[in-house]
Amino acid sequence: PHAWNHGRGIDYHEHVDWHCGFIAISPQDEAFFYDEVVMSPEKNVTLQIAREIGNKSKDYKYSISKIDPLSAKKQVNTGLSTIDDLNRIFYEFKRDTKSTRGREEIRKRLRNSRLCGKPFNNRQIVNGREVNLPTLWMLPNCRTAIDSMKNWRLEEWQNRTQLETKEMKETPM
Repeated sequence: PHAWNHGRGIDYHEHVDWHCGFIAISPQDEAFFYDEVVMSPEKNVTLQIAREIGNKSKDYKYSISKIDPLSAKKQVNTGLSTIDDLNRIFYEFKRDTKSTRGREEIRKRLRNSRLCGKPFNNRQIVNGREVNLPTLWMLPNCRTAIDSMKNWRLEEWQNRTQLETKEMKETPM
């Protein structure tokens, strides 16, 4: 619904497919990852990718539009960054995505989704009072995002020998 809070984000890479995800948050604090765009920067120019993102964006008002900070690197052929190009196309501005706060928010929402079991069932009793648990639901047409979430975890060592000789890393993969 248009009245919900909408956001979109781009995982930018120079030579690997870009992944753009679309999310809507209900007044009851349930997040729905409802669409995605996956396009190759090797086969498409920034304008083509931006057009596809624009088409998928429809006429929703996006209160949040995030893009990977790596897109700020200047391109040798134009002297402009991908951010500059997208800003010119979408009239948006760059926001920092370096913190892990977003990852923690996703973990919390996924944990709560498991507790609730199904969408529109997030009204729960916590410490004797009713609250809306923040959740995250993935629509079936978002295959790339679903597969990515399945593989999303902290870096792990492959065998016991490595664990004995190296420190455990707490960096997300």
